[in-house]
Amino acid sequence: DKPAESLVATILHGRPGTPMPPWGAFLNENEARWIVDKLQKGFPDER
Repeated sequence: DKPAESLVATILHGRPGTPMPPWGAFLNENEARWIVDKLQKGFPDER
């Protein structure tokens, strides 16, 4: 598991040499933290 701060940085700044682009022009840090929180908690089963 990656630390939340590392994941936030990846969302905002991307990963050079990988398909992950930077999203910092579209998302602020709080929005990136929200995404990381949701991904780490998982999604409820929607049956």
